[in-house]
Amino acid sequence: MAPLKASSAKITLPYPLYACDFDPANSTKLVVGGGGGASRTGVGNKITVLDASNPEKLVEVADIELSKEEDNPTSLATGLNHLVYAGVNASPQDIKNGENSHFRIYDISLEHEKNVQPNVREETKLRLFSGVEKDSYQRITRLAKPLVSKSQLGAITTGLAKRSEIALFETQPSGAPKKRGSLACKAEAVDVDIIQVEEESHLLAYCEDHDIFLTEITPKTDISESECIPITPLTSGGKPKTATLRALRWLTKDHLITLSNRYRNTGVVLEIVKITPRKFRPARTVKSIRLPKYITKATGLCIVNLNNATSCINTQNETQFVIAVAGHNRSISLFTIDFKLDAEGFKPSDITPLFTFEDVHPLQITGISFSNVTPCSDTVKVSSTSQVLRLCSVGISNTVVVHTLPIFSAPCEDSNNRGLDPRYFIVKPCGTGVLRRAALSISVILVVVIAIIIQALLEIRGEVPLYLGAREHVPARWQEAIVRNIPQVSMTMLRPTFTITRTVIPISTETGINVDSTSSVLLEDLMKKFVAGENHGLDGVVVLSGEGEHIKAILHRQDGGAEQTKDSETPIGSTWEDLSEAQKLIWIDRLKELGELPEDFPAIVFKGVLFGEVIAAGAVDDS
Repeated sequence: MAPLKASSAKITLPYPLYACDFDPANSTKLVVGGGGGASRTGVGNKITVLDASNPEKLVEVADIELSKEEDNPTSLATGLNHLVYAGVNASPQDIKNGENSHFRIYDISLEHEKNVQPNVREETKLRLFSGVEKDSYQRITRLAKPLVSKSQLGAITTGLAKRSEIALFETQPSGAPKKRGSLACKAEAVDVDIIQVEEESHLLAYCEDHDIFLTEITPKTDISESECIPITPLTSGGKPKTATLRALRWLTKDHLITLSNRYRNTGVVLEIVKITPRKFRPARTVKSIRLPKYITKATGLCIVNLNNATSCINTQNETQFVIAVAGHNRSISLFTIDFKLDAEGFKPSDITPLFTFEDVHPLQITGISFSNVTPCSDTVKVSSTSQVLRLCSVGISNTVVVHTLPIFSAPCEDSNNRGLDPRYFIVKPCGTGVLRRAALSISVILVVVIAIIIQALLEIRGEVPLYLGAREHVPARWQEAIVRNIPQVSMTMLRPTFTITRTVIPISTETGINVDSTSSVLLEDLMKKFVAGENHGLDGVVVLSGEGEHIKAILHRQDGGAEQTKDSETPIGSTWEDLSEAQKLIWIDRLKELGELPEDFPAIVFKGVLFGEVIAAGAVDDS
């Protein structure tokens, strides 16, 4: 992964944390929430505002103490109107009485009166879900990022409810939001996200364990009547059990990114899914990446578009996303995706690993969130580092950690759009991946060429079966040079070995060359010992003769005198070239039967060997 110069700040609060979000209008203002719930543990429930402007220090600015009789905040989202929308269940007694004002709104503008200590103020509370259940709570709170600074569409989902539901609302400058209907789900929504595609049109996506559902939301459309079409992402084996969806987010109106935990927590996969919302055609996975094997399960996902949607996507036609994945091992992995517009629409780059923060919290991570990136009003020079991206994470260990990441700017590369707002990136874009594909192609070609050369050399040496027919195309003198000059030891590991399973008669008492019947040897090495007397300083001719079930090898010394064997003063036999075709076939079959000749072993090893008369297998010896 690429090196990343990041600063981090950490603070410990007196309560466990479950949710966090940055103020979209002020990336230095961070809101966190949590607590001990409706219990007698003594741990209170709070929402705290932190100042994250210092990369190395977090400062508490304001907070609000919530009732200990009620539940702790389980989810929250901060709007452009400086209001925090949170899920806080009412007291058990109120729920028992059929009342649960689970949807809470808090004002964090911190500018109520001068010379007064800043605080967080509760604006209102109400119920958006259609029913009240004992164990149900507001599990997810999500706000759409608007194309223009107007009201935002939001969605909340139930958790642990017998009747799962998604409720929609529209934010107002102050006070209670406008209700936009609700959607009944067959199963609990694992995650939900909304994207604005036109001024008053949105797309909502939510997922269950193995399916993704879409619905279109317009001012004239009642969400309860909208048709939801299931979209199953591609998974290995085509079986839903291979992966369980954990989270999803909109990248563009045609692309979703999904986070999945593989079957039985055997790994984590990020996938970019391309859809056609207008027609609700089947989706397909266009990019995917598997996280390192030590991350067996993911617990959270967040993304950020580094460029303003209107100035970058619509005019500069390119942008970069940063993705953060929280793992069960308390790590946070960062990835980047580049989008660029061409004739066929927006196309994503590969999902590129950026960096991994290890052991971010002492205990499990419960929430992660990115800050927004606001374009500078002044002219920004290329490679300027005047902007930063903040990543917040919270855990049940009462800890808040903010990583501050530098981001850079560059003018738009499109000549038609020069002089417009610069685009921001955290790492230099990889473009369309042409260079990577070219490098991969060249590497593959080199590997194939090297493999062909090695195969040709081994064929010329007669050490492998013939596939390329190198002997027919390489000149004879080159073949002789290859056989003579290439060290034998360099090819040893590539040659087949076999075990001598028959007794080999000792050549003579003078030579001292004996081969154990269970030794694993190379036939060519054995022939070299017979022919050249390697490592023994011997010189002679080997005669092979077939007698019964044995192959008898006799060495005839050529230096004369007393060292010549008694078996024969003159070697009797024929060279391999002088043997008849019938005798050659008999010898080959005989050696193979006795386990002394591998398949397709070359005849070149028989140079300097004389062959005696041998009887074919099955012939009867009258003597």
